[in-house]
Amino acid sequence: MLQIDKELIEELKKAIHGLQINHTDKIAVKEAAKQSIAAAKDQLKKSLHKAMRLEASTVPPYLVAAWSIKDSPGYQNAEIRRLILSVAKEEMLHMMGVANIIAAMGEPPQIANKKIVLDWGVDKLPVGGNLIPQLAPFSMSLLTDLFMKIEEPKDPIHYVVLEREMLASEEIHYGTIGEFYDAIIALINALPEDPFGNGASYPQIKMEFDLRITQIGHDPIIDFVVTNKTEAIKILNWIVDQGEGSAAGPLDGNAAPAHYYRFAEIYKGGKLIKDTGQLLGYAYDRAGQPINCDFNAVRQFAPNPKMKDFSPDSRQYKGLMIFNENYTRMFKELQEFYSKSDNTQEIPTSINSMNTMTRYVDPLFNLNPSVCPSFEWIEPSPPVT
Repeated sequence: MLQIDKELIEELKKAIHGLQINHTDKIAVKEAAKQSIAAAKDQLKKSLHKAMRLEASTVPPYLVAAWSIKDSPGYQNAEIRRLILSVAKEEMLHMMGVANIIAAMGEPPQIANKKIVLDWGVDKLPVGGNLIPQLAPFSMSLLTDLFMKIEEPKDPIHYVVLEREMLASEEIHYGTIGEFYDAIIALINALPEDPFGNGASYPQIKMEFDLRITQIGHDPIIDFVVTNKTEAIKILNWIVDQGEGSAAGPLDGNAAPAHYYRFAEIYKGGKLIKDTGQLLGYAYDRAGQPINCDFNAVRQFAPNPKMKDFSPDSRQYKGLMIFNENYTRMFKELQEFYSKSDNTQEIPTSINSMNTMTRYVDPLFNLNPSVCPSFEWIEPSPPVT
């Protein structure tokens, strides 16, 4: 399970408590009220940056696992790859949505720095907890022990499998991403003034900037632009909805299974379908719509590679360097967009950098020994003096 640090949730609650004291105590001086509002806004900004880094940190593990899966006749490897990639793409949108919310507070999000990239296999997720993301070949253990734990809702619904008895339900856990976002929303609602009034004056990503953004379903979000707290909360709720589904069911606003249940389709071995004959109204259709993986067609490589593992003159090192330069450039181009007014070209340019990275994936896999992209931050070399 993803256990959000209790200290993080408590900090958000303390900020809310400070606001309540200063706005219910009639003898509280105006200066104290101003200080509590400033502290609450600072805590909100810090938490939103952690949320942005959290969303960014889920993408590389999902991409590497998906890229490792090759097609295989008679199996649904292509469907498994598609499901994982669909989640990765939506996590990218979530990162952009949170970045826009930060921009609406009156300053650019700090997106182009080393904090946005984890030391894979070593660092825990940015919001704490006990999950350590891995860059590794697709496997059922990676799916259940990492991917499903990241996306797990507070009360996961365990639907039956059509064909044989349901696999043993996992224990219900608490401290989810959804609860973290709920705490952020509670702090936004507790502020006596709307903290996002600068949204119209600062650069934000719009879906119209690049047609590839609009190709990914994102109902009920019409656009990512935030100019008030209602729009900010709508985006935050959308992020939770796509990841966990609603309390009433497993589908998101696009009537597609939420991330947790998409991963569960792979784990359970069948598409999630409506089934009025079942008590919970849904079932994993292993009988009619199976999802089976041919693990012989999954590329194998050592997990969590680092450039330092290879000689600088090796093909592995050079291939990783090219990939990572594009990866780092993508974030810097996003930072450039948020830091300047009317610099819309940086968005398609950044997406092009992202797409360029994918050209180097197969060549890395085809090396001997095979290596997956390492998703490392590359600092520019100091000038030669």
